[in-house]
Amino acid sequence: MSFIANGGAQIYISKGQTHNWVFTWNNPGWQGNTLNQPQPLDAPASMSYTEGIVSVNRDNTYSFPFSVTNNTPSPIYYNLQTSSS
Repeated sequence: MSFIANGGAQIYISKGQTHNWVFTWNNPGWQGNTLNQPQPLDAPASMSYTEGIVSVNRDNTYSFPFSVTNNTPSPIYYNLQTSSS
């Protein structure tokens, strides 16, 4: 899947489903701490977020995986918000 930087279109997620994402930097070098947060657009919503370990790729770029899970009994829409420090 592609990453939607700085938030984006509504992303549909079925009940109990998990979406897996990978955040990568196209330019070499550490880009600072990055916070990713799924924001549910439907109420009520219960989502969980798991962030993986940052890795250095062969081309000296960085990446880390994360996942978003819908814990509600119905499908919802969400978007991703990112920020770097």
